[in-house]
Amino acid sequence: MVTVLIVDDDDLMRAGLRAVLSSDETIDVVGEAADGRAALDRVRQLSPRWC
Repeated sequence: MVTVLIVDDDDLMRAGLRAVLSSDETIDVVGEAADGRAALDRVRQLSPRWC
């Protein structure tokens, strides 16, 4: 399974990406971030394979 962190400043875009990616059973969306600082914090916490 691939773990993914979604990073985008647009709420609608993050929701859309989550919906599309979550429909694939091989992808686990582990979190979201709206900006670079939050993304770095979440990467340190969650260790996703893809951002």
